[in-house]
Amino acid sequence: MINCSVTEMDAILSTFGTEVQVLVCHWHIRRAWEKKVKKIESSISTTYSKALRKKALVYLSSLMYAKDPEEFDVKWNEFRQCYLVEDITFYTYMFDYYYPKREKWSKAWREGAQFHTKNLIESWHNQLKTHYLKRTRKHRIDYIIWFLTQVVDCAYRQSILQVFHGFEDMSLTKEEKKRHTQRMNLMMIPLQNIFQL
Repeated sequence: MINCSVTEMDAILSTFGTEVQVLVCHWHIRRAWEKKVKKIESSISTTYSKALRKKALVYLSSLMYAKDPEEFDVKWNEFRQCYLVEDITFYTYMFDYYYPKREKWSKAWREGAQFHTKNLIESWHNQLKTHYLKRTRKHRIDYIIWFLTQVVDCAYRQSILQVFHGFEDMSLTKEEKKRHTQRMNLMMIPLQNIFQL
């Protein structure tokens, strides 16, 4: 998963070929869209411009979260009909820059993807910079490689072992906590009650 960087996407595809699926972070795309949507103007009135901006965000959200390619095509056609008339510049921006890459950002083509943002990567990167590298920027590349392979990897493996052997709790998402609680509640039901169900 990457930002909206064409250079980064080209580098990944030239290195690994088409076997790898490159996904674009939803948060970064929404941020780029919101900047562009703010520029939508109407000569009719300020109120109408605000309504067009709000409508654009609704259309873009429906495109991003389309369930399948057919739904995406229907939503795209609705968007096209509206913004070809209302703001051709915005439509051209979307058509030229995002429509060709729709498989990389719309959920219609991201069936197996569990994550749609880079939040976990960004969080880990922040931990690395803050706790391990102490926010210092003057490290040579050989030191960073050594540090990642010798110190960070060791700490990561130690943390996994501590969780595995019960010395440290594993942090769970809300959904994982809910499923864990449900399993524990099922384990508390006496066997005779289960067979009566």
